[in-house]
Amino acid sequence: CRSDQTRHQLAAPVLDPRIPKWLAPLLADGKSFLVAAIVGGVMVLFLFGLLFLLLRKKKKPSVQIPVALPGAATERPGPSLPAETVPQHADRVEIRSAAQGQLEEEIANYLTAAVPTTKKAEVLVNHLRETIKKDSSNTVNVVRTWLSEKAGAEVA
Repeated sequence: CRSDQTRHQLAAPVLDPRIPKWLAPLLADGKSFLVAAIVGGVMVLFLFGLLFLLLRKKKKPSVQIPVALPGAATERPGPSLPAETVPQHADRVEIRSAAQGQLEEEIANYLTAAVPTTKKAEVLVNHLRETIKKDSSNTVNVVRTWLSEKAGAEVA
């Protein structure tokens, strides 16, 4: 009897009060603990690899300026423009502001211009007004249908 009691004590996991109850059976089984340790190690290696890829410095392409040969000329000869043909900074600003003012004026004229009406549009408007006066309930139903279709289109 005494040997059975000692055998059960050895087989039962040692219950440490710091270990949660759900973890005690997993720690008693050596295979589960080994699998968990391997999975944890792989996860740590994966995180370190990801951290390395995100934080590494990318090589910047280096640009080297070639050194001029001793006998080469320092300035390139090129076509020179007379000073009076090159517009000065103040002239460019003045030209740009004049163009901007002209553009703003054209936009203002476009926005204030009346929309031209045609004979067909006037006839259609008069016909709609007469129809609304004669049969207002039908017109209301048409407007309700339009609004419900518009609300359905906005939801979709």
